[in-house]
Amino acid sequence: MNHILAKTGKQRGTSWEISEKPLLVGRSESCDVRLVDPIVSRWHCELKFRDDQIHLRDLDSSNATFVNGQRIDSVTVKPGDEIAVGGVVFVVTDASGVPPVGDDDDETLITVSLADASYVNDNPNDPLFDTLPRSVREYRELFVLARLFSRASSVRELTRIFQDWLHAKFDPDEFWLAWYYAGAEEFIYYPTENGAQGEDAPVEAMRRSISSDSGLIAPRSVKKRRAQYMAAAMVAPLAVGGDPMGAIAIQSDAGMRTYASGDLELFVGAAHAFAPYLRALEHVEQLRRDYNYARKEAGIAERFIGEAPAVQYVRELAVKAAATDLNVLLVGETGTGKDVIARMVHDLGARAIHPYVIVSCASIPRELFDIEMFGHEKGAFPGATEQKSGWLEEAHGGTLLLDEVGDLSPESQARILGAIETGTFHRVGGSREIRVDVRIISTTNKTLDTEAGIEGFRKDLFHRLNGFEIRLPPLREHAEDIRLLVNHFLERDAKGMQGLPAIAVAPDAMRRLVKWHWPGNVRELAACVARAVAFAKEGTIQASDVLISPGFTRPPDGELGLPRLDQVEKEHITRMIRHAGGNISATARALGISRATLYSKLKLYAIENKDSPGPLSLG
Repeated sequence: MNHILAKTGKQRGTSWEISEKPLLVGRSESCDVRLVDPIVSRWHCELKFRDDQIHLRDLDSSNATFVNGQRIDSVTVKPGDEIAVGGVVFVVTDASGVPPVGDDDDETLITVSLADASYVNDNPNDPLFDTLPRSVREYRELFVLARLFSRASSVRELTRIFQDWLHAKFDPDEFWLAWYYAGAEEFIYYPTENGAQGEDAPVEAMRRSISSDSGLIAPRSVKKRRAQYMAAAMVAPLAVGGDPMGAIAIQSDAGMRTYASGDLELFVGAAHAFAPYLRALEHVEQLRRDYNYARKEAGIAERFIGEAPAVQYVRELAVKAAATDLNVLLVGETGTGKDVIARMVHDLGARAIHPYVIVSCASIPRELFDIEMFGHEKGAFPGATEQKSGWLEEAHGGTLLLDEVGDLSPESQARILGAIETGTFHRVGGSREIRVDVRIISTTNKTLDTEAGIEGFRKDLFHRLNGFEIRLPPLREHAEDIRLLVNHFLERDAKGMQGLPAIAVAPDAMRRLVKWHWPGNVRELAACVARAVAFAKEGTIQASDVLISPGFTRPPDGELGLPRLDQVEKEHITRMIRHAGGNISATARALGISRATLYSKLKLYAIENKDSPGPLSLG
């Protein structure tokens, strides 16, 4: 009598008898040899004994059957031949030739490898797994699934892991992952690799699942390609700490696969395990974006500071814009704080917990626009060794900031317009349509909306971006806020120097600051205050320390004009080192640069720590 013996996989060491009755191998519960593997078909292959021979036939499987490394359709096999089905290898044996699987090593030291440990291994070698009660097997599956979730480093990877598991377990025809905003009329759907993106989603069932905090199976009538049929949708809520996040749903043709209460319990349990990882990775990705933004924009006021009526009006408009989901256009001169208002609109809106992605339009070469904005598929061009998401896809569910949108080339304008109008696009080198739900906030220091506007900016794109316009006043129009801004910058810099007292500003110095018209606005004022701190002596900024422009010079020895940039930087670094008591780490943090950069500047300018109470220290 002949058998097949599993050499690999969860059922390693288990054998099945080959008889005149076909021995079915596949993923379906009806198979004699069931393999829970996403690349194994429901009915993959069969073996049977006839005419004194063992016949193996592939059942039109998606990923083929292999014998001794060769792909087969139908073939006879003999003892010793190896059959590969998905990731599992079987060997054909006779009753007297079943080889032992694994010998115990006689060692005093007892060890458990992470590759073998039952509680941490995704594929434990447990030949008795299929003999356990269903509830025990499913508890273990949930445990292994949580282990897989813990290894994901992005929302995309996490979703792919969950979707692969759902397809292996339930073989659904459709899959939806939907975010929910309290009070919103529509869900926002995550664009999964193979799943639906909102089309024909069981919206009412998902709303009911969220409101009742329960899973449900909902029969529904579905029409596709002019055909009407019944389908079964299984829905589970996603929540963390009682706070609803959304819902996940799968659907199968009821004629081919129906769901039972046991399936629903497992599905709800898997969704419950998935939700906290989803929320955590969303926050991690946003923190990463915030960190990169903070490093890039260090030195800009983190709040829209001011008490003038014009500033208060801008804040009021930002609050009103945040309460809508309209695209927002922020217009104002360079340095007026457009980036600050953009972030305020995002943070106050319903999309606050989702991505905030910043695109510097002026820095995108037109030949790279499609790759950066829309992403690319693996192999799309030489060097594309893996798939990459673009900025638009990364911002799904949240906000995309187009900084200085007036600098986009005409070709780039046309491409982004198409994506904004349809909510869909294709990655470079791809054919699959990707649907996104993104709010666009744009900033510009140019005129876009009149005949006198910049040449070549599309009017149709302008109208798409200008759902809600906010114009930011230049600093000269709210000069009464200059004193407030100066004190803010000094206080902020003092905190960066580990709580050392802020430097005072002499009355004549403040008058000079207020008098200037600040063509560079708040950004120019911040830079001027930083220079003044570098020149200040005895803890007070004097009028001679305020170096604004060639019209405001400080002759150090009564004969020189403005010092060179390297002289200003050297004196500023020296001053900051004194304030930090010679502490290199504190100085680097206050300057907003790395220790390595600071060391290189110390060497470049031959700066020594003569004026600090002690030697330079790392901190």
